[in-house]
Amino acid sequence: MRYPLPKASITALYAATANRTNPHRGLDFGAATGAWITAPATGTIVVNTWSDVLGWCLVLRFWHEGKDMPMYLGFAHLKVKSKHKVGSKIWEGNKWFAAVGNTGSASRGSHLHLTYGDTPKHIFYGQTFDPLTLLE
Repeated sequence: MRYPLPKASITALYAATANRTNPHRGLDFGAATGAWITAPATGTIVVNTWSDVLGWCLVLRFWHEGKDMPMYLGFAHLKVKSKHKVGSKIWEGNKWFAAVGNTGSASRGSHLHLTYGDTPKHIFYGQTFDPLTLLE
């Protein structure tokens, strides 16, 4: 799976606790507001919504090599609601997938918050996993 922002640096690791009351549940990439996010995997949009905490967010269902069930990637703090509708197929490498933003109460500046889980619900609540383990 490819990096969603190949030229961006990672600004917060998964499970980081610095300046937090709870461990960080995603991987943050620092980038300017409006920077285009490249789709890291081929999949289907299953959520495209607003969250008070995560701001504009998308969830992409995809199949990862070696897994016998789908996984779900969450993209949070997006600049605006994505033009992609629920049910849209997204191809790995799509360069106009979504745009970096600073939305939602948990955002501390312009960045992409990336996470993954076993279900779309886990992106918002519950068990998530370190996306860095999937990225090439």
